[in-house]
Amino acid sequence: STKQEWLSKRSMPVKCSRGTATSFGDKILVVDGSDEKRCMEFNPSTNSWAICKHRLQFKHEYGVATFHQNKIIVFGGRYSNYKIEENDPNVVGQWSTWELNLEEAKAAREMSLALFVTNETKFSQSFH
Repeated sequence: STKQEWLSKRSMPVKCSRGTATSFGDKILVVDGSDEKRCMEFNPSTNSWAICKHRLQFKHEYGVATFHQNKIIVFGGRYSNYKIEENDPNVVGQWSTWELNLEEAKAAREMSLALFVTNETKFSQSFH
């Protein structure tokens, strides 16, 4: 049996709170869940951080991030206004918002979100 150890890496360049993270390729994207609505990209091979040029349009406090079909998708969380945002990390550009009508819950804490993505259509279903 080989003993594995945690290695300390460079700290984030700015504070991140109530956020989420996802991996894409050989990097990690961290989305801040606070009013700052910023994201940071970590490259483990160079042990370096970069702050993304464009901020998210909505706050996703305790939201979810995933990587699907070469796009970073961020959704849910408190104060997200039930919006889903996506960004292509290989193209410098703004975050875009999916045009979906989600049934509003009385409070975001009461809502969880199931997300199904196909090549042609984006579906979502809210559960209370």
